[in-house]
Amino acid sequence: AEWKPPCLCVQVAASASSEDLQQLNSGLSAWLDEQEEAGAPDLPGGMFDLIVSTPGASDTLTTDNEFEVFKGFDVVVRTREPVKGKTIFEGSLHSRDEEWVRINKMGRIVKLPREAVDTVVLPKAKDGDRAGADI
Repeated sequence: AEWKPPCLCVQVAASASSEDLQQLNSGLSAWLDEQEEAGAPDLPGGMFDLIVSTPGASDTLTTDNEFEVFKGFDVVVRTREPVKGKTIFEGSLHSRDEEWVRINKMGRIVKLPREAVDTVVLPKAKDGDRAGADI
C-alpha cells in the first residue's frame, strides 16, 4: 500500500462558498507554517495534508429549488404508506408540484401522491465516485 501523509481536516458550515474555503485554507496554511517555524509542540510533525471542506449538500431533497436542480437525476422515493403496493420507488426525478411527485421509471412516468411521500433521496455515490467539496 502506498504511504499517504496524515490529514488535518477542517469542516466548516455548509453555507461557506468556495471562495470562503480557499481563504480559510490559505490562512490556516500560513498560520500552521508560522507555528511550525516557531516550534509549536502541539502540531502534527512532518508532512501532512490540510483539507478544508463543507459537509456537502444533504442527500434528501426538500425544497422546490432542489427538485428543479436535480430534475433528471436518479432518486429513491419512500412513501409513508404503500402506493401501488410499494413503499420504495426508484427512477429519475421528473417533477414535483402541489399534488404529485413524478419519477421516470424506464421511460414511464410514475405519479406518487405528494402527501404520501416521506422522502426523496439521491442515491449514494458508487465506488470510485468522489463526492465532497475538498480543496
